[in-house]
Amino acid sequence: MKRFLSITLAVVMLFCSMAVSSSAISDNFVTTQSFADGIVNIFYAIKNTFFEFLGYLDGDKRVAYEDYTEYPCEVPGLEDDFVPQGICFVENMGMFAISGYMPEDANGNEQFSRIYFVNPETKESKMFIIDSFTGHAGGIACDGNDLWISSGGSASSNGKIYHFTLDMFTGENGSSVNYDGYFSVPVKGSVLYCDGEKLWVTEFYNNDKDSNKVNEEHHYGSNHAWSCGYDLPIEVDYSQKEKLTPDVVLSVPDKVQGMAITNDGEVVFSTSYGRRNNSKMQVFENYSEWDTNTVNVFDKDVTLYVAKKKNRVVSFKMPTLMEGADYYNGKLYIIFESGAKSYADAKEINKDIWEMDIDAIIG
Repeated sequence: MKRFLSITLAVVMLFCSMAVSSSAISDNFVTTQSFADGIVNIFYAIKNTFFEFLGYLDGDKRVAYEDYTEYPCEVPGLEDDFVPQGICFVENMGMFAISGYMPEDANGNEQFSRIYFVNPETKESKMFIIDSFTGHAGGIACDGNDLWISSGGSASSNGKIYHFTLDMFTGENGSSVNYDGYFSVPVKGSVLYCDGEKLWVTEFYNNDKDSNKVNEEHHYGSNHAWSCGYDLPIEVDYSQKEKLTPDVVLSVPDKVQGMAITNDGEVVFSTSYGRRNNSKMQVFENYSEWDTNTVNVFDKDVTLYVAKKKNRVVSFKMPTLMEGADYYNGKLYIIFESGAKSYADAKEINKDIWEMDIDAIIG
């Protein structure tokens, strides 16, 4: 249905563009490229408005999120082409850790992924290059002295959770660092979050891209992806690179880019896709209230909790390209990849870390 509506809107905009004469374009000094860009922007404006309307019919709220948001500091590394993906607050350092990847250099060579640390008070930052690692580094999480990043995986292969310790990050700015091992998970390693009790790894699903499809066994009703929770501390020998069965599995919405859990147990999902499409914040009640089922993961039965519309507390529009999330000290922290140079043509540009009073919004 959504694809049909998108095509219909595109046809309408095509006819609108044909109605503008070439002389009118010339008289107003509009280039072919800028005219085409204008048509594309109008199309997405109409498309976003239409889907916002459908969202409100489905229960979305109009939330003035700016009234609940502060901007403690800018994401570091953006001027060096860094593409931020995941964020977590490292309590032992008093700093945010941000994971992400680098685009190919001018010669078409792959560049190694990075982790940045930034102090929100002093704005000072420090960068580490992950040696020989070019993965997406889609998520990052920390618990005590343990730090993990997630990356890799597809419908036919397992994702990986790479392990570091904080003492690996004592070198100079620009130093190389290497993980000491990893464990495999039954989902694509797109999103990572730690709530102090569990380490959660969540996969991204978008039905418009074959490359983003996940294992069909993870499809459940309108949900097409899983989030796997692992009890802390994780008892594993990272050097053995073994497969770990999660202690619990959540069936989650599509297009999840970030996840967090509030002090009251509400589950927050940052969902987005596309340079010109709106993002959406979705908040569900404590997953213990969700419907349950049982799934077999790595030859073990695990309880599956299913997020449904009836469990949704609130959902609302957010700026485009919203990515990783973390919840710390009663506040939700989020970042956007639109601040990266690679996304300079995005509908909205956001370079700051956002600090949101999500509890007030829920209330």
